[in-house]
Amino acid sequence: MSKQGIGERMIRVAISTALSGVLAAALTSTACSVSSPEEANTQTTKLALSSTNADVQEAARVRTFLEGRYTSKDVRHSFITALGQTIDCVEYSAAPEIKQLRAQGQDTTVAKPPYELPKHHGSVYENNGDPDQNGAPRSCPEGTIGEVRVTADEIIKRGGLASFIAAREPKRQRTPQTETPTADPSGAVPSQPPSAVGAAPAVFPQGGVCTTAFGLDYAGYSHVQETWNTPGLVSGTASLSIWAPALGTTDATHFDGSHDVAQIWMYSGIGSMSFGCTCAGPGVTPTASNPACAQTVEAGTINTGTATTAQVFMFATNSGYGPTGTCYAGGNPCGNGLAWHTNPSPPVPLYPYENLPTSILGGSAAQQHELQLSVVKQVSGGVTQWWIQGGVDASFVGWLGYFDGYSGDMATTGGSIFQAGGEVGDITPGSSSTTPPYYVPTWTVPMGSGQAATTGFTHAAYVHDAYPCTSSSCLIPPAGQTASMNYTNWPNYQYSSIPAAPSATNAPSQTAWSSWFYYGNAPRTFLGNYGSSWAPITWGGSNNKAECAVVSPNNTSYDVEPMIGVSESPSANHNAHSVLCGPHTMLRTTTPSSCHEVPFGAPSNNNNCWTNCFGANDWDSGYYKGTCGAGEVVSGVSENSSGQIASLLCCPAAGVAGTSCNDQYIYNTSPSPDWDSGYDKAQCPAGQYILGVSANSVASQGPVGAAHALRCCTP
Repeated sequence: MSKQGIGERMIRVAISTALSGVLAAALTSTACSVSSPEEANTQTTKLALSSTNADVQEAARVRTFLEGRYTSKDVRHSFITALGQTIDCVEYSAAPEIKQLRAQGQDTTVAKPPYELPKHHGSVYENNGDPDQNGAPRSCPEGTIGEVRVTADEIIKRGGLASFIAAREPKRQRTPQTETPTADPSGAVPSQPPSAVGAAPAVFPQGGVCTTAFGLDYAGYSHVQETWNTPGLVSGTASLSIWAPALGTTDATHFDGSHDVAQIWMYSGIGSMSFGCTCAGPGVTPTASNPACAQTVEAGTINTGTATTAQVFMFATNSGYGPTGTCYAGGNPCGNGLAWHTNPSPPVPLYPYENLPTSILGGSAAQQHELQLSVVKQVSGGVTQWWIQGGVDASFVGWLGYFDGYSGDMATTGGSIFQAGGEVGDITPGSSSTTPPYYVPTWTVPMGSGQAATTGFTHAAYVHDAYPCTSSSCLIPPAGQTASMNYTNWPNYQYSSIPAAPSATNAPSQTAWSSWFYYGNAPRTFLGNYGSSWAPITWGGSNNKAECAVVSPNNTSYDVEPMIGVSESPSANHNAHSVLCGPHTMLRTTTPSSCHEVPFGAPSNNNNCWTNCFGANDWDSGYYKGTCGAGEVVSGVSENSSGQIASLLCCPAAGVAGTSCNDQYIYNTSPSPDWDSGYDKAQCPAGQYILGVSANSVASQGPVGAAHALRCCTP
């Protein structure tokens, strides 16, 4: 059954009583208004006569899923979090994860954390024991496991059970694609791409890739990470900013599996099934062609586009991200001996899938939030456990839980690589394949906040005070550690250490940062044919191009990333350097094939001419101009080999008239935030898009053909 079919037939259709056998109803409740899990699934209006067999079957699957988790008799206490979720404190023996372990014959013994943490009340966003709006303490009693309540309403809003689970547990790696491996640059944002960009693409899987996989990425995935390569690591920590930008559209079923993540990784081994490896498992001696499987413990914030806030997640693999031995905490069984154990002893500040406070773009210091995380190795009763502790806004108030079931180094000496940073999964519907080119992502999912790294605090995502240790209770970075920065898919996503850290009084942690980097989306750079894979038409010939995306969320309508800024080099020829793209939730078109190229100096109509424009079209008198028509936006700009603006790509967009406009001139100024540091630029005011671009027409104005101004309009 398709997700779209479920959405059309099952809108607000769920589950009535178990005795009636008629599983069709429309939910009207919310988590905050119910007192038990059953009530969330039975406050209904009978719609049996209008239900289809498919609806009834799906409703039965939903009910089986929910009742298989736990029932009201298993719940000792419930409370509502500060961000509106209901937490059910389920008796330890009845919790879903314990039932999974019991079914697999695994140990369900309660383990104790590595050490006791200092007593600390915690922030309002944590389960700190404060009363909720009903007076219930926000804390689970000893011997219970907190579960974020799932309702049939949530599942149906997502498009059905399969889509709901896919959104909660997005795959971490996909089938390899044809792509160009990139080098691992270090330092501030480079002015040029890594040297490997532009080289002949490598087709994966390929011989020897299992032993050279570090620095390569997976199809549909991009990473920006600070990396330590140190054997014998037994702990690691970092503070991560929390963001939840829109992933693409408001369509509920769009980008199923796409995600924006900020996280820490601790792992050993490099063998990955996604690179065609059959990696060495437990009891198998690794070889050059059969390396040790990647085994990881991971934690962070995840945004799958299903809510307006990010959620905390914990993840692990002991099988090289294989189909078994890979799981999310609180999700489906791990398999392969791997297991997650939620801490049943309070305080537990956060539970799997619990909502996190989201930073406000450009907001005050008090509106910025971060998640502090640590992973710590412990051996208890001969079993290696990797514990996770964390809190919001500098509140390490408790242990969240642990993974066990590791082998090799992760079970003995410890991890060999620790990383902290961002990840994007760009899973575009209908673009995967089992033959080359395998998978072609659009790279339109925002990383972090979606803002450029150089925009700094209150705008860009960040990581601060990240470091690993070879002792479990390491509280300060060890001397002599060296980290490197690596990222993939330049120039879509970048990092920068240039913007200053906030003062201690403005930082969410209320402490000074000792190390940091910002990361996020990079401006679209004029680099050969960059962006051409997004274009619905062929345009620009051999000119260098910078292009914003036109992507399809559902194969019937298209999201348009309008161009909203242009930068150029301050050097003598003033070559265009990059463009800034607006959010592709801003505009929509149903006719992407109507995109067309507008050459500069083609006076076949009054929209596009050199200097002798007439009437309203002469918006920058005396300069060359290219202007899109009514109902269109600029989606791309090309420049010739001499650095002169050559043409525009104009695309139709719904709801744009091109009538309420103003001009923005390119100056040696730095807007706040500065999205292309070191370059001259012009940018449209918030909410506006570029309708036209002008360029110098005579030498007295500056280099002929260099960009001069933008025509900015309100939709």
